[in-house]
Amino acid sequence: MTKEIFPEGQVIFKNKPYTGEFLRITMAEIDKAGESFMGMLKADEHDAVYFLFFLKGDAYAAGCIKNDKPMPISIKDFLQHISTDTSKRNLSLHKTDPVLLKGMLVFLQREPSTKVTTDMINLESILNQIKSEQAAAFVILKRNNTYNLFYFHSGEPKMAYFADTSLAGATEDSPIAEQMLLYAYPADKTPIEVLVYRDIKTSEARDTAEIKQFLIADALMHESRCFGTKPKPPVPPAVEAEKEEKTLRVRIEVTDGPQKGNKFNVPLPCTIGRRDAAIRIRDMTISKTHASLEVSEGKIIFRDLDSTNGSIVNGKAVKETELSNGDIVQMGNTTLKIHFVTS
Repeated sequence: MTKEIFPEGQVIFKNKPYTGEFLRITMAEIDKAGESFMGMLKADEHDAVYFLFFLKGDAYAAGCIKNDKPMPISIKDFLQHISTDTSKRNLSLHKTDPVLLKGMLVFLQREPSTKVTTDMINLESILNQIKSEQAAAFVILKRNNTYNLFYFHSGEPKMAYFADTSLAGATEDSPIAEQMLLYAYPADKTPIEVLVYRDIKTSEARDTAEIKQFLIADALMHESRCFGTKPKPPVPPAVEAEKEEKTLRVRIEVTDGPQKGNKFNVPLPCTIGRRDAAIRIRDMTISKTHASLEVSEGKIIFRDLDSTNGSIVNGKAVKETELSNGDIVQMGNTTLKIHFVTS
């Protein structure tokens, strides 16, 4: 198990043994919380730690620390790794404020402008330099793989996040600069590693638009496909036919709009919308749950779910219609092309 310890924010749960089902339930609960959730899912392994960050309920970015090296990774890589690798791991879920979330992202996405130990420099001079420049910055003090984050705004220390709660004798009532100096120069004179980040820009993962509920579900199901499941008893033909109808798939291509170029390969039935839907489209002119695609007697039916701006299929406003392969659906500023998928 990795020894890296980070500020935790509000702990929702901690060190729960990983299973694909537990991860699926966790993702569903985060989705249910919606825009109120901001935080990180952490997967601790024996030689690494993996992070998935959420902003307003949506997966925003991912990263990992392996061989003492932090690095950003794609969200898809995060999901595939924890779903297919057989390493033992524990999951922890933390709700954070925006500053702590940003600090963790800076640590994983940016190289420090200064990386040195306190026996080699004077930390107070670094703090004075940040103050004189009126800079925004993050400073991390690391001791025994424990990371303590400090945020500076306009040169002044504004927020402190201690993973090591001993604070080297400091109290929460002490000024943040004083807390830092007390921690950096402990009585036993143990050198503390100092990481200073002057570039604190963070970025969303490139694949966020592609990571929808169906993709996450596919990644989680990969575990059972790889390692096998017990044979199921034969299914009666009538039940099998009903099941087959329910698992028809379509491929949806975004041909115009904010997510132009994205493609979704989804099982039916499904919903499409801006927020509360299986397929999420980041278009403010689309309703939260705008429309649905369903199967009825082998036909694929498009239904507008009383959306604010309505739906257009092949140039005509519709409430409900049967779709044909290649039909064009327009919702708000987004245009979709529907392709039927045959097994």
